[in-house]
Amino acid sequence: MIILGLLFILLGIVCYAILQILQLKHFKSIWGKTDIYSFFGKQSWVRKYKYYCSSINGIAMFTPIKEPNWYYKFFKIDFEERFIGSATIFVFVTDAMHLFQFLFFNFLTLGIVLCLGFTSIDILINFVALRLLIWLIWGLFFEYLLLRR
Repeated sequence: MIILGLLFILLGIVCYAILQILQLKHFKSIWGKTDIYSFFGKQSWVRKYKYYCSSINGIAMFTPIKEPNWYYKFFKIDFEERFIGSATIFVFVTDAMHLFQFLFFNFLTLGIVLCLGFTSIDILINFVALRLLIWLIWGLFFEYLLLRR
């Protein structure tokens, strides 16, 4: 189990490296020539919202929310989502950056759980518990301390 756990941690590290390339070295990477609004594009984060490209300069313009309901207010979503959950729970299917972030956290969590020696149903229970703990710590630290909302 430890070998499998280390393999998942290694996969998580690879996903994190790709995530960093997409964020910091995008134009020097193999995705540097892709359309900026494509799945691997530099501005791919806009894909979670409904948007249209301005005919004047090609810049993405977002569709504003007509009447924000409790969901948009609770999650502080400023623009209309492309599909239900595209800015929250299903954000990992909207662009490569969020996909590799999702894979990084899940591979790392699974690797840690397997390295700790859990077996059978304990793997699932501890994976969910540790993943929720990481999500809580990440959310509190990133969203509230760094962004100061």
